[in-house]
Amino acid sequence: MSNKKMETKEIINGLIGLILLLISFYTPFYVLNSYRPQLLSALFPNSATAVQVVILMLSTAILVVVNMLIVKFINSNINKVWAKPLGIIAVAILSFIPALIIRGVDSSFNSLGIVYFICIIIASIAWISLTMIGTFLKIAKSR
Repeated sequence: MSNKKMETKEIINGLIGLILLLISFYTPFYVLNSYRPQLLSALFPNSATAVQVVILMLSTAILVVVNMLIVKFINSNINKVWAKPLGIIAVAILSFIPALIIRGVDSSFNSLGIVYFICIIIASIAWISLTMIGTFLKIAKSR
């Protein structure tokens, strides 16, 4: 593959990674607003929609950062057999935390399942996007 095509492919991968990361930040509000709007209004009874979006995006950013640290842990211990299963278990446990938080507001299985599902989606999208961005930055740094 020519150098120009390779460079274009790297830039596209980096941009797709960035877009996916932004999508992961908006996912909680979109899913809750679409499937469980009553849960969203119970979590933020006196907040305007813009405030809800910002709070959910910040919460998501915290989850993404912790997820990024887990991915970094897995990648730095790639040759150790126990690292990958431990990292996956850590991501699963991390996904339970928001469900535990909303339990006081709505403890129905549907709500807990939706929140857990949102966290798994965020973790998956963030993992993919951060890997794409990291690869792009690593290649860009090497040039």
